[in-house]
Amino acid sequence: YERADAYPRELSGGMMQRVGLARALAAGAKLLLLDEPLSALDAKIRFELRYELRRLVKDLGLTAIHVTHDQAEAMSISDRIAVMRKGRILQVGTPRELYMRPKSIFVAHFVGEANFLEGYVDALKGDEATVRLRGDLLVQVRGADAKLGERIVLSIRPEALTIRRGRSNDVNSLPGRVERVMFEGVNMRYEIRLDNEDLLVVVRPTLLGDSYEVGERVSVSFSPDKVMVFPYPKRGLRGELSLE
Repeated sequence: YERADAYPRELSGGMMQRVGLARALAAGAKLLLLDEPLSALDAKIRFELRYELRRLVKDLGLTAIHVTHDQAEAMSISDRIAVMRKGRILQVGTPRELYMRPKSIFVAHFVGEANFLEGYVDALKGDEATVRLRGDLLVQVRGADAKLGERIVLSIRPEALTIRRGRSNDVNSLPGRVERVMFEGVNMRYEIRLDNEDLLVVVRPTLLGDSYEVGERVSVSFSPDKVMVFPYPKRGLRGELSLE
């Protein structure tokens, strides 16, 4: 109430957003249409308002359609998400469904962060497939709905990758060199240039204590169960990832 007599220009961005929401609720609205409501706020206020907004909608039994380009915001607020591209809905599901089981390369790329590797199905055995990447690197994947010789795209989340020093003969261990290191507080982010020139992003919790330096030789590995497999797109991988 200490700001009850303030003019709009005297309110902070967070306060103005709260006032706008209060005006909509005062009119008895049961459906809220929110178009980038948190985009103009600083990071800390935006983070706090995410949960305040979700709590309010739930407590009042409202329905909210929330438009945002911030994937973290969408995943933390929503019960269900619709991913759109050029006015067309590509996939609808819970945040977990879209993140763990995207139906297309674009959705895998747009919801969260993902690495992509191109290759060909070299062998099939049951639900397992051997995939030949660039540079004749071989990896194993499970659950691939693909034919022998088919060109495919593998997608792996950065947190699903592990990293160790030197070379390794383990399954799905790819040799490379650390190209960039970024400290992000909670996580360490490594960009690894593989020997076949593909680039992988690896995210590791900082508290694990492992640390790698730029230029250091490492091996990046992953479980066959953590790979998402997609047919190679007609417009090419770069074209499929484009927002255009």
